[in-house]
Amino acid sequence: MFRMLAAVILFTIFIPTIQAQRFTVHGTVTDQKSGEQLIAASIFDMISLDGANSNNYGFYSLSLKQGKIKLKCAYVGYEEKLIEFALNKDTLINIQLNQGLTLQEVEIVSSREERIERSTRMSTIDVPIEQIKKVPALFGEVDVLKALQLLPGVNGGSEGTSGLYVRGGSPDQNLILLDGTLVLQCLSFGWNIFGLQCGCIEKCQPH
Repeated sequence: MFRMLAAVILFTIFIPTIQAQRFTVHGTVTDQKSGEQLIAASIFDMISLDGANSNNYGFYSLSLKQGKIKLKCAYVGYEEKLIEFALNKDTLINIQLNQGLTLQEVEIVSSREERIERSTRMSTIDVPIEQIKKVPALFGEVDVLKALQLLPGVNGGSEGTSGLYVRGGSPDQNLILLDGTLVLQCLSFGWNIFGLQCGCIEKCQPH
């Protein structure tokens, strides 16, 4: 009777110790191709939810209870890895991860608008030729210089001429370029004889 009582007492004392027995799972997490250590990889047991992160050398260490273990390792840009085993002693597990799906390069192209305060052509005006062609003309084609007299800040000379007085200047102060070539004299008298015809101009930009 005494022996049986002693056995029950000893069994009662050692049961919690056996149930609470823990072992260490440790190892390194590396790239499978290059062997490079992966820093801050996540390693955790899916059953007990105990986990840890790998250090600067890719090393990790976990203290887990004895029994079935589902060890999951995850790292950004890599495929997750699941390892199942029975833990009954300190165990070394080195984990190698494969890189995940690599996305193709995406190129974004956009045009940059010039800010007006940084522009050196703040006074430039784009005048559509189609709009100039709608100006009423006497005989011949519409004279571009005559049409420009309708713009703000631009005045015309005497009646029947195409001289331009831009912002208080005189006609001889104007610089007229046709395809980058200097036009020395460009006047019309009543109708378009020496003026610039719309038919031969694609774009007009007074400054």
